[in-house]
Amino acid sequence: MIENEGGMKEEQDKDGKTYFVWKPKGWYAKVIKGKSEADLFDKIKKKYTETQRSRAYVAKTVADVVQQIQQSRTEVDAAGNKIEREINLEELLEPIDARGVMDRTGKLDWFRSMIKPYCTEDWEIYRHPAAEAMGLLIFRNKVNYQQIDVIKVSTSYLAYNRHIGGKDRNTLVGAFAPDIVEKSNGKSLMLNAYTGNIELIETM
Repeated sequence: MIENEGGMKEEQDKDGKTYFVWKPKGWYAKVIKGKSEADLFDKIKKKYTETQRSRAYVAKTVADVVQQIQQSRTEVDAAGNKIEREINLEELLEPIDARGVMDRTGKLDWFRSMIKPYCTEDWEIYRHPAAEAMGLLIFRNKVNYQQIDVIKVSTSYLAYNRHIGGKDRNTLVGAFAPDIVEKSNGKSLMLNAYTGNIELIETM
């Protein structure tokens, strides 16, 4: 797994001590060092575990905010009149800041354009730990029960090309065919192996 993903190297420091290095593919990736292969593996495993936890945390936080907004719009007083409560969206989404997923402006813009349309009485959000662990927000339309919309929350760099099958292979089928073979097929609609496309398939 280590070698296929980014390449593990055995190196020596200035004192002649051996250590192991792994650099994920992509210009943004940080080098991970370990005193042994086992130590390096543990650090890589920790990195990906933290990524999954971060994704689940963001999805849960967004789902909580959606429910808070929906509940605020269904509150009524003793006379049956709706109570209009002011919602501080920036404050509700503040827990996401610690995860470094996006800046404050980008976070608010994303929520307003992608999530806020589902904060009305016409939609209900389906909550399940397994779905949130995958970063999935599932909405069901109360007017048309057959309509279910799924939004994928990601904490990854979506434009990162995984190069499945080798550095010169850019498509999702790179493990089976080189790019030149896939591109020679005039009817091919194969996508590049960007993290965004892979997570889209995961959502499906």
